Amino acid sequence: MALAHLGWHQPRGLGDDLGRYQAHMDMGVALYYQGRYKTALRHYESALQISRDLEDRRREANARNNIGVLYFVWGEHNIALEDYLKVLAIHTEL
Repeated sequence: MALAHLGWHQPRGLGDDLGRYQAHMDMGVALYYQGRYKTALRHYESALQISRDLEDRRREANARNNIGVLYFVWGEHNIALEDYLKVLAIHTEL
């Protein structure tokens, strides 16, 4: 965006939001494997919000599943279970 510094912004479309979603998911995975779980969580939560904004239940389930994995790793099994049950409910309705 060479013109962004002039106050010009390209209109955002669905592809931009999907790209942002995927970028947050990819960053979350990379950070997870580096053991940077809190930062990974922030990226997964951003991806979750984007998926909700798009009303994309499949992507919402994917983000929610990764959030559940983090809580499981942290030993927060009840929170992880809540996330996993939400994922199951989404997949059941799809």
